[in-house]
Amino acid sequence: MPARITGTKTGYQRQLSTAIKRARYLALMPYTDLHQ
Repeated sequence: MPARITGTKTGYQRQLSTAIKRARYLALMPYTDLHQ
């Protein structure tokens, strides 16, 4: 998720992207929001 969408600073953006990747790996979060 790009920083221009989240509005976070560089350091927090790295933490956020790592957290999102972990959540996706653990199947806690979908890879996409376009489920049809």
